Amino acid sequence: MPDSLNDNLHLFAPFHADRLNNDRGIAVWLPPSYGRSESRRYPVLYLQDGMSMLDCDTRSNEAKAGVDSWVEKLSARGFMSEIILVAIDNLPGRDQEYSPAIRGADYADFVVRQVKPYIDHHYRTMPESENTGVAGWSLGALISLFLAWKHPDVFGKAACLSTCFFDCPTEEDGDMVMRTYKELIHASDFDPNLRFYLDYGTDENVDDDISQPETMEHTRRLTKNLQHNLLIPDVDYVFHIEQGGKHLMQDWRRRFYRPLTFLYPAEKE
Repeated sequence: MPDSLNDNLHLFAPFHADRLNNDRGIAVWLPPSYGRSESRRYPVLYLQDGMSMLDCDTRSNEAKAGVDSWVEKLSARGFMSEIILVAIDNLPGRDQEYSPAIRGADYADFVVRQVKPYIDHHYRTMPESENTGVAGWSLGALISLFLAWKHPDVFGKAACLSTCFFDCPTEEDGDMVMRTYKELIHASDFDPNLRFYLDYGTDENVDDDISQPETMEHTRRLTKNLQHNLLIPDVDYVFHIEQGGKHLMQDWRRRFYRPLTFLYPAEKE
C-alpha cells in the first residue's frame, strides 16, 4: 500500500527497478474528481524528475514545475481533460538513465514493464497509448522523446521542454546524447499516430560552451524529420519558441500549460 501524503497524492517508495538495480520513489497525483466516482477512468501522464514536478509533493523544498496545479486549474476551466499524474523520481545517476545511448534503454524498460503495469493495475486509468503520455525537461525531455519513439504502443504522446540536444557534464555522456540526436533526425520509424510537444527558449545558454542557436536548430531539424515521418505540424506536433525563455525551472513552470492543453485537450461534449 502507498503512503498517502494527502488525499490526492500517494507515494510508493521504495520502488525497485530490476534492470537498473536501484530504488526510487514514485508519486501518484489523482485529480479532484477521482474519489467521487468508482467507474470513471482517466488518461495518465508520466513525469521524469518526479520530485521537481508536483506542488503538493512536500518531500522536497526545491522549485517545482507545478504540473498538478496546472492540471487542476486548466481542467476546472475546461481547457484540458482531468488526468492522473505519475511522478517518477530521478537518482544521482540521472545523466546516464536519461541518456538513451547509455542506460536509457534500462530506464525505459523500468517505466514500460514495471511502472505503467503497476499503475494500470492499481488505479482507474485509460491504459491505451493514445491516452498515455510522458513528459520532462532537458535530459528528462530527451528520455521522454525516446520512450514515445521506441514504445509508441505504450506512450502515444510526449511533452519535451528544452530537450537536451547538447553535451552533458562529461565528454562521454555528451557524445552519447549527440549520438541519440543524430539517430532521431535520421529515424524513419516514428509512428505517425504519435503526438509531440516540443519547445525551446531564446535565452537557453546553459553555459559558455553551449549556444542557444545551435541547440534550437537541433530541435528544428528534429521537427523536419517528424514531417518526413508523416506527422503534421500543429496537428501531430507543435514546436513552440519561448521568447526570453531560459533553461530554468521557473521558465518550465510558466509554460507547462502549453503541452497539457495540446496533448490532453478538454473532452468534447
